[in-house]
Amino acid sequence: MTKRDQEKIKAKAILFDLDGTLVRTMEFHFDAWKKAMLHYGIDLVPEDYYPLEGTNVYELAKKLFGLYNLNGFDEKELVNNKEKYYLDTHKFILYPGVVELLNTIKFNNIKLGLVTAGLRKRVNDTLPTGFLKIFDVIITGNDTDVGKPSPKPYLKAAKKLGVIPEECIAVENAPIGILSAKNAKIYCIGICNTVDNSYLSRANEVVNSFEEMRNTETFKRLIH
Repeated sequence: MTKRDQEKIKAKAILFDLDGTLVRTMEFHFDAWKKAMLHYGIDLVPEDYYPLEGTNVYELAKKLFGLYNLNGFDEKELVNNKEKYYLDTHKFILYPGVVELLNTIKFNNIKLGLVTAGLRKRVNDTLPTGFLKIFDVIITGNDTDVGKPSPKPYLKAAKKLGVIPEECIAVENAPIGILSAKNAKIYCIGICNTVDNSYLSRANEVVNSFEEMRNTETFKRLIH
């Protein structure tokens, strides 16, 4: 990123993906999908799941059925089973540096948004209330008619915060989420929490950790 690009960033809001970005949950999600797919005689493998990360859960179920040539099955049944297994096994684990980063953003009066493909019930049932209250807006997979990589989730978050997309920064860990942010014309930082940087090449810049993000020129320009 050039110095001129950095100088153009006048962010009023930072919008975070949830799973695999702020919260270390992807292994629990994969395990839940794997158990749910066993109902159909399929032993799901990581390489079939992780590239789809960030997709709306019903669309993800449809893609998994298609991938394994399973026709005529009910996506809602698969999702319901997956959500049940996730609730039974998940743990709430924030990635290192998340708390410090969010506190710094709030201290500097920058608006915070959460933009997740997860269903609202699961978000409310598995995340501490105190954590959810940090965010000024939360957009879930229930809140738009299509999910990522459509720009709609990010555009809705920006609208609810009263800012334009060009005044936002998105933070994503997966290719589909990055594409959603870029489709919304939002500057996107990719973070290598779940995949290496080769998968995040469409982001405007890529970091390996939240500590590294705090030390980027982009972030330093946001804080006083």
